[in-house]
Amino acid sequence: NQAHPHALRPASPRSGTIAPMCGRFTRKYTWQQLYQLMMLTTPPDSEELEPSFNVAPTQSSPVVRLDSHGRRTASMLRWGLIPSWAKDESIGARCVNARSEEAASKPAFREAFRRRRCLVPISSFYEWQPLEGERHKQPWSIGVRGTPLFALGGLWNTGSTRANRSRPSRS
Repeated sequence: NQAHPHALRPASPRSGTIAPMCGRFTRKYTWQQLYQLMMLTTPPDSEELEPSFNVAPTQSSPVVRLDSHGRRTASMLRWGLIPSWAKDESIGARCVNARSEEAASKPAFREAFRRRRCLVPISSFYEWQPLEGERHKQPWSIGVRGTPLFALGGLWNTGSTRANRSRPSRS
């Protein structure tokens, strides 16, 4: 299975402009920590979850979602939602963030928003600060002190394209 976080962030109330979205995050927790902190009903399938300090769109990472019996479980999903109407899986690289005020109405996210929500556990996310007179930006890792993880709201889909390729994905 594959899914990815789709950060749900509203427009900035001060400026009226659209705030930047999460484009990279870190994963520094273990399966056991995820199982305990997210109160999963099914123990992890794997003993080790490799840490990653740069999870990017199109990569796989755990999400927490309800199974068909309503139990909270973890699944590895690919970051990048592939809408069921997509002709090509490459759209998943562009559908990596949904804005909370638009997710219910945008065609790419509408069905997943109604029926397939999840939590995306992360350790921190990156925001980028432009440096005066520089072409590059300073990355800042933002997390919650005292806990190995917190969660972003996410959407997931089975990712079946018209080409009949099934690949679970998330945004």
